[in-house]
Amino acid sequence: MSTNQKISKKKSKTWIIALICLIVLGGGSFAWYWFNKPLFYAYYTDTFNNPFKPGDKLYITDFLVNKTSTKDFSRYNLPLYRSVRPMNDDEVDKMSISLADKILIKKDMSSKKPYMVECGWAISTDSLCKYRSAFISNYTESRIDNAYFGDNKYLPMIFFIVHPVQKALIRESNSTAPSGYVFDDNLPFYVDASDVQRQDSKNFREIK
Repeated sequence: MSTNQKISKKKSKTWIIALICLIVLGGGSFAWYWFNKPLFYAYYTDTFNNPFKPGDKLYITDFLVNKTSTKDFSRYNLPLYRSVRPMNDDEVDKMSISLADKILIKKDMSSKKPYMVECGWAISTDSLCKYRSAFISNYTESRIDNAYFGDNKYLPMIFFIVHPVQKALIRESNSTAPSGYVFDDNLPFYVDASDVQRQDSKNFREIK
């Protein structure tokens, strides 16, 4: 085999290896994107379609404030959220439980992710209707975090930090983190971004 043939064969092998690497890398990138598509979508929506800037007023959507065809909807309260994260090993070790229970909790934590949980506080839409304003807070910033749908199913969603008006703030239950979790922040509260709008409601249901 001549020198030129050897060089040509070596180049062919190099190109084949490079092509295989590109295919593997491309396939891996596509798979990674596919499994993380909801996260990309949430970040894209928050970056390019978030209409709020710091200082803007947040109003609960008309649908959530006013009467609908559902009879029981008149007493709807908008849940507020806080972020929780799985407990770490040190936090589990400090628990007053048996060693066997600690081992089970640590094993179970491997499949858990941080997410937003309803924290026991809510916005009373009855109060908003009484004062005839759906305003709940000024906008400060957003956060992408998981919503939990059971069976280890999580979906990234957009949440807004809020400092809710006191006149509409009510406590529906005790604020406790789910089993195996702890609250991850000291921020007041969050709302689901899809539950608020830029304009105040034009109509308010009558409070009897």
